[in-house]
Amino acid sequence: MLSNKKNKSSVKSKTGPARTGKTILATAIFALLVMCVPVSQAGTIQGKVLGKDGAPRARARIDLSGPTQLTATTNANGQYRITAPGGTYHARISQQNRRHELYVNIPATGLQPHNFVVDW
Repeated sequence: MLSNKKNKSSVKSKTGPARTGKTILATAIFALLVMCVPVSQAGTIQGKVLGKDGAPRARARIDLSGPTQLTATTNANGQYRITAPGGTYHARISQQNRRHELYVNIPATGLQPHNFVVDW
């Protein structure tokens, strides 16, 4: 006669109490790490620094202070591109001994064209 009983010593559990506890602990730690990592979104502004005469200002420095601090320098055509967390920034555009200050908004995501027009 055949028996359906299995020998207990030959059957091993893959999810014993120790392994289950480790799995739960690892899952909990992972969840806490994911919740603690800040998710920052960044937007981009790009354009030119132009004088009142409409001419581009090459090698002008753009300093932003707000949710973060950033610096960019325009190229030979007066163009710049800045990617930063969205928000309102105080912008200081300078070249040699000249300075122009204003506020600029960087979108939370995406690209926004923005030309700075300076007094000089």
